[in-house]
Amino acid sequence: MSDWQDDVCGVSEEPPPDPAAGWELLARLRELAVGQGAPAAVIEAVQVATADRAMVAALGACHRADRARFDGLILALGSVRGLKATAAVLARTAKEEGERQEKAERSTRARRAAAPASSKLVTSLEPCLRGYSLSTDLVAPPGYDIDDCGVRKRVVNEDTGEETIIPVAARPFVTVARCVNIQDHTVVSLLAWLKVGGGWGQHTVPRVTVSDARALVTLANLDAPVHSNNASDCVAYIAAFEATNAAVLPEALVSPIMGWCGTDTDLSFLWGRNQVRADGIHSSGSVDELPPSSWRAGQIHLLPSDPGLRSAAAGFHAAGSWEGWVDCVREVTPYPRVMLAIFAAMVPPLMRFLPSLSNFVLDFSGVTSQGKTTALRAAASVWGSADERGDGILHTWDNTHVFAERIAALCNYLPLFLDDTKRARKREDVGRAVYNHASGVGRGRGSLTSVQRTTRTHSVLLSTGEEAITSFTNDGGTRARCICLWGSPLGGADTATVEVVRRLNAGIMAHYGHLGPTLVQKLASDVASRDDVRRVYETEMEAWTKLANGNGVASRAAQYVAALAVAEQLFYAITGLPRPTTPAVNEAWEAVLKGSVEADRATDALRQVISWATGQQARFHGRLEAEGTDSCTAPAAGWLGAWARGENWRYLAVLPTELRAFFERQKFDADAVLRTWADREWLQRDGRHLGRKVTIGERSDRCFAMSREACDLVSENDDA
Repeated sequence: MSDWQDDVCGVSEEPPPDPAAGWELLARLRELAVGQGAPAAVIEAVQVATADRAMVAALGACHRADRARFDGLILALGSVRGLKATAAVLARTAKEEGERQEKAERSTRARRAAAPASSKLVTSLEPCLRGYSLSTDLVAPPGYDIDDCGVRKRVVNEDTGEETIIPVAARPFVTVARCVNIQDHTVVSLLAWLKVGGGWGQHTVPRVTVSDARALVTLANLDAPVHSNNASDCVAYIAAFEATNAAVLPEALVSPIMGWCGTDTDLSFLWGRNQVRADGIHSSGSVDELPPSSWRAGQIHLLPSDPGLRSAAAGFHAAGSWEGWVDCVREVTPYPRVMLAIFAAMVPPLMRFLPSLSNFVLDFSGVTSQGKTTALRAAASVWGSADERGDGILHTWDNTHVFAERIAALCNYLPLFLDDTKRARKREDVGRAVYNHASGVGRGRGSLTSVQRTTRTHSVLLSTGEEAITSFTNDGGTRARCICLWGSPLGGADTATVEVVRRLNAGIMAHYGHLGPTLVQKLASDVASRDDVRRVYETEMEAWTKLANGNGVASRAAQYVAALAVAEQLFYAITGLPRPTTPAVNEAWEAVLKGSVEADRATDALRQVISWATGQQARFHGRLEAEGTDSCTAPAAGWLGAWARGENWRYLAVLPTELRAFFERQKFDADAVLRTWADREWLQRDGRHLGRKVTIGERSDRCFAMSREACDLVSENDDA
């Protein structure tokens, strides 16, 4: 190709027309114009030339190559008498052809600019990959160059045909995979980029982030080559890259929560960074750490929505040996309360096959240094590291209720371990966390555009503290879902027990995370095992419900004891340890019966009202007046109600405002309590009213009057 073609016509897929023939024609026409018969000869020659496509192309090339020379020759030709119109036709034909040629060449330039410099990224990025595994099918999007010098965009000016190179990023970065959330089907992109110090980093980024320039800038914290000046260009580049490679981008399945995945015919269980399947335990790793080339088909990766939860999930792993863990636990089989903690830790995965089983709480309370935390560690060792000082799965109550809610959501079909309620920042945080956990539904929250998805969990909360966990909540339904065990789980603190505790703690710090995965693998691989779980649960449920003997709270708690009984059978079947003659779940049932009294909020409310009134007798009209007198002088603080002196009183009457204020201070639901009292006929009433008219001093006021029989019934239950 000649120099003038490079300068004028630029790059083209076909060689541009040669203007030489055009210059020869114009020179010949000039000669004809000055000779005899000029007009006719010239007109005939122009007609022949304009009918010849090659000659027209040559004339167009002349018009583009040297416009001044061309215009001079046309002007000279048109100055000849009779050739002005012919010269105009020739000039117009050449001009139109020249414009057509320019347009065609601009289109060629644009196509050339749209084509990637290298069709395969593994080729263009080879100098900087440095061992990073990149899919061989990925290509640069049209109009972009990607190499070790970064990302550039080629833009062609449609008018001039000039090509401009626009820097997009100083270092190469690409989308290497897509991750699909199996829970809500949302998609995140896995981006990879060359770091400043060398080597490649990769990070999962929500699609909403890679689609928004302002949000994309946050990746600068991770050393991505993005800043406020190039963020918009990067967003457009990522969109083009993913559209070009949509058919070849690797795709991973991810879940923001652990627990069961799949259908009953293809069950698996996410346990930390591992996926437990019927054929074994597979290490799934983190999609942020593993290149897509190492992903296995059908593999599900854990990808918590909050990066802070990833460290919480890291504690779910195994260490030591199965035999070492069994030897540790063998020593505590004589301690039923420690075994109950272990059984409770086995219950959550069973909930998949027991849909009627609700979340519940197993609480160890009592004075300090009595082995409560040790029991919690033993339970935590079923699933992972019990070291509360590191990245273990044993947490403390020194966190907000939102933390507890999010950890519970992460640990779906897994137990939650929270140690030492006295470390809670606020008492109400404990009560709220217990309520949310017992209900199994996280708190509803709004987002900028809609309502966030409400989390639903299946779990058992194991807690310790110096106070019973039910003391942090006055909700009767929540209390009924708590099994509270008071006292030392190990029966005391004698020398022999201290040695057992020492060996147990040392053992479970070295051997853990074996029983839980073994249990879920058994359930995932053996349909008969699932049927056995359902059958044994129904049998146990029927037996414990019958023992409740109509007690509503105990009847509800029968499901929890039945689940613990199923776990107890599975424990001894899997470990092969000898089973004690007395089942450990008997301890749980005794705690249920005791707690059923405390969970009766109406009875508890009346009990507290009697205690409060006893301490305020001087403010009850008629209670402390001398016999034969009837003082109407109100105490300085005012009357609370009326209560006759002696042993023959018939009711304890309290003014409505005072009683409701007392209920509010004690966190009782006043309306619910009063309705229950009325249903039990514990209130003396006037017709449809819940209260009755009572004389207090010189006035007659309507009060809530608790009958003597109801008060005696509550007192007798306390004595019992």
